[in-house]
Amino acid sequence: GERKFDTFTPRVNLKWQPTDAAMYYGSVAKGAKAGGFNTILAPPGQETFEPETNLTYEIGTKQSLLDGRLQLNAAAFYVDWEDLQVSTANLLPPPVGSNARPNFTSNAAGASSIGIELEAVALLAERWRLNFSGSYADPKYDDDVRDAGLGALCNSPQPVCTAVIVPRPPAPPAVVADIGGNTLARTPQSMLSAGVEYLGAFGAWEWSARTDLSWQGKIYAEALNVAYFPSRTLLDLNFGVTSPDKRWGVNLWGRNVTDEVYASNAFVIGFANFYNPSIGDGRTFGVTARFNY
Repeated sequence: GERKFDTFTPRVNLKWQPTDAAMYYGSVAKGAKAGGFNTILAPPGQETFEPETNLTYEIGTKQSLLDGRLQLNAAAFYVDWEDLQVSTANLLPPPVGSNARPNFTSNAAGASSIGIELEAVALLAERWRLNFSGSYADPKYDDDVRDAGLGALCNSPQPVCTAVIVPRPPAPPAVVADIGGNTLARTPQSMLSAGVEYLGAFGAWEWSARTDLSWQGKIYAEALNVAYFPSRTLLDLNFGVTSPDKRWGVNLWGRNVTDEVYASNAFVIGFANFYNPSIGDGRTFGVTARFNY
């Protein structure tokens, strides 16, 4: 059948700039992820799912200090999500010739996050440039959120959580997990990065040498907060040369030059208690050339 989804997504910004070197701002914005349709194998009453919405509040400042040699930006934010779209296990009997029905999308209650972001760029002496950024967020599911996609882990011979049985007549009861208060999956709470660059010249030619170090805190693989990816630190290097007419340049770069071994993601199958991690890129070197017409 047909269904129409309508969502109003307004945004309001206020800015105050008392001097050329200082600006303060505040904003309120609503975002949305469109609703949609599940497959014909979804349970009765779950043929469609609602839009997911969020309301974001942010205040911040941008400052130019030390006669323009230091740029400092800071922001604080609060995000409130409603009707989270989540993948949900289908517990109806499977069709003939199949072992299970595919998951469907449903709407969970919501989540919220509060955090801060800092960014700084400094000119140290004439040719040295230093940059730093950091962020901290605390994204949590609301107290009444439950997850049916991972409910089987709570009903296994060695349960990792408390099973909640939810009647769903005429369908069989659903075994769900209480994830209220848990941290959102695949969302790091803390991130830091810093870089230092030297800008040099050889006659009319320009060159630069840059080092970047990034750190990311642990990330939970799923909403139960059982499995997680440990924190990791990556080191990148870059050396670039630009022609006198600025029309072409060449960069020699290395990523993860310390060959850090880390899991970047994982595919989670809740009903089978199965995690399939993806390993991040190892040490990589390359050359990039560019030409401007």
